[in-house]
Amino acid sequence: MANQDRGEDRIDAAGDASLELVLRPIRSRNLFEETVGRLGQAMQLGVVPAGGRFPAERDLAEMLGVSRVTVREALRALEQAGRIELKRGRQGGAFVVPQSAGSPSAARARKAVRQLGESLDDLLEYRWAVEPAAASLAAGKAGEDDVALLLELFEASQEATPDGFRAADTQLHFSIAEVARSPLIASGVAEVQASLHEIFHALPILSESIRHSHDQHRVLVDAIAAGERQQAREAMEDHLLASEELIRGLG
Repeated sequence: MANQDRGEDRIDAAGDASLELVLRPIRSRNLFEETVGRLGQAMQLGVVPAGGRFPAERDLAEMLGVSRVTVREALRALEQAGRIELKRGRQGGAFVVPQSAGSPSAARARKAVRQLGESLDDLLEYRWAVEPAAASLAAGKAGEDDVALLLELFEASQEATPDGFRAADTQLHFSIAEVARSPLIASGVAEVQASLHEIFHALPILSESIRHSHDQHRVLVDAIAAGERQQAREAMEDHLLASEELIRGLG
């Protein structure tokens, strides 16, 4: 019996170590999106298995190095996506929903991610190659009419309904690529957007992620308008990192 207890203790300790490894402190500026991504990774790797419960908000915040507000927002997003169930009371907490369950949109997103398989990583790396370059070139080439168009598209994305947000977001990315005036890069952006279309449109529409996307677009369009090529590149990279975290966390 003592040997069995020691074996169970070792298993519990290994599980705690795995959890701490996955939920290590976050260093990026996209705190919400990366928190969603880390929690999603913990589920995908089975560190917190189906039916399992995540540590308390306070403990998650300490492990990830973020505020409890950020953790709470991320947990609500995962609940909206059908990945977890939040229960109240002394026996409550954030419980992982089996992969066969969850919202229809989350199931579609998981299917789209599975279909891409290993090519998803290659596709996301290709996106890193072309979209930041497009933003940098756009900042160097945008005229008054170009800036006016990007501002109009940005405002349209802010006014779009949740259902219309994806289309407005895609149009803004396409237009930045057009302003770059490089047919090859514009073609690359179109290819990436088309390849990721099914995943983006399957992901649940989360109010918090839309708000963060608006903030990132604002910085991006402002950098292009100011002709700041490096700032435009970095703003696009931040935006891509945030969307990658959502794909990995919710897909």
